[in-house]
Amino acid sequence: MAVSTTILAGILLFFLLEKLVIWHHCHDEICEVHGKLGHSSCLAMRFTILSTVSSSPAAFLTSFPLGVAAALAVFAHEIPQKVSVSQSNPAR
Repeated sequence: MAVSTTILAGILLFFLLEKLVIWHHCHDEICEVHGKLGHSSCLAMRFTILSTVSSSPAAFLTSFPLGVAAALAVFAHEIPQKVSVSQSNPAR
């Protein structure tokens, strides 16, 4: 029960944070509504890279099958993310 309550609280916290900060972006050069979120996007990307880089070797040090599973999970996460980013920002 405590784990599910903690997960629910985390989801609600990040939902409220997103609504409070308006954590979205525009494709317009000048946007009065959303402002500039370059620093927060950069910070989020650095955290993602840090967690990926540290989790894969730690999983392999624990056991080889766990490392393979972690590597597959990273690939399963990164490929759709990169495809969605490349489709939302086509080359001009």
